[in-house]
Amino acid sequence: MAPLVNIAPPRIDAPGLARILTVKDGWTALAVSMLTESDCIRQAKAMADIVEYFNWTYVNTVASEGEYGEMGIDAFRQEARHRNICIAVSEKISTNADADRFDEVHRHI
Repeated sequence: MAPLVNIAPPRIDAPGLARILTVKDGWTALAVSMLTESDCIRQAKAMADIVEYFNWTYVNTVASEGEYGEMGIDAFRQEARHRNICIAVSEKISTNADADRFDEVHRHI
């Protein structure tokens, strides 16, 4: 018998945090919102506000390797430390990671 409710962990994203983005082959147009470091800090604070709102005592993080994901996760890590939010697991995934790597991260978190 299948479960009545399929509950997945909540996911909070902070998109567009990089100073440098690369265009993949095949894209004919790309619209990107480039954020400043202060924008990144504001997003990290908003994410920490959500964690506090739900009274979560720890979180897991997943970021893409490179400046795009790491700048955002570093800002969140600093904000979490300031607010005594525990980051239990922190993973990075390469932009060219295969399905096995995604499965590995999913099992780890």
